[in-house]
Amino acid sequence: MRYAEGSSLATIGALLGMSEHAVEGRLRRARAALKEQLQKTGSMENRS
Repeated sequence: MRYAEGSSLATIGALLGMSEHAVEGRLRRARAALKEQLQKTGSMENRS
């Protein structure tokens, strides 16, 4: 929702029943997991 639709953290939090801070934390962890997965597959070899 954040990236595909541009929804705010407040909107996402309200829909999921959690605080903006909690939504932000989940997004941070999801980006880290995605980065790790991409590095494992070699998709980010030449990126910083």
